[in-house]
Amino acid sequence: MPRVDLSVFPPLRNEAEALGAKWDSINGIWYVPDGVDPAPFEKWFILPAPSFNIRSTNFSVAVRKQNCRWCSSLTDIATIVLSPGWEIWGTVDVIEETEGSEEELIMGWIQQRITAAVHYIKSISDTALSAVQSTVPEYKFGLINGHRFRKLFNHCRFCGSLQDKLAVPLNDEKTGRLAEGITLQDHDLPFDCSSGFQSDLLGYGFDPFLPQHR
Repeated sequence: MPRVDLSVFPPLRNEAEALGAKWDSINGIWYVPDGVDPAPFEKWFILPAPSFNIRSTNFSVAVRKQNCRWCSSLTDIATIVLSPGWEIWGTVDVIEETEGSEEELIMGWIQQRITAAVHYIKSISDTALSAVQSTVPEYKFGLINGHRFRKLFNHCRFCGSLQDKLAVPLNDEKTGRLAEGITLQDHDLPFDCSSGFQSDLLGYGFDPFLPQHR
């Protein structure tokens, strides 16, 4: 069987070595040698990174018409919004419940308590993208010159040019409700994507998922 590499937190290296793990000094990693049962090392297995780093059981799409930055025509602009409970793939602190053990860092899904707008999406599940495009067909992948990755952008429905995300806040600071001209469409569908940035809407004292804010 192929070699099984391990991600062992330094304070636990003696435990791993006692179980039979070996240290690869060239590559700087612990591993399970041939002939040793890998089962006892399960907590140190290196998990494959998911294709998506954000997931949620549902999502909403905020839509507003605004003028195209190039041809000035009114076009639909969409922003994906996630309610509290969505998860992001990242580093998790784990405390081993054994005497004398120390904190260990592993990778896993971390639940978020904020309402967030998701930007710079590099990949997205087909189900979620189809739901968004059913409202705003021009929300699709595009490439800015000089960037290495395609990302989801709003495009003008008239001239096809790439647009910015919503040019105005989602909320009206005076009323605390959705800003005039913005609609929020809820989708009771799973959402998965790879995103490099999420903005905290609750930081503005606004939660579009509360009835009084709609």
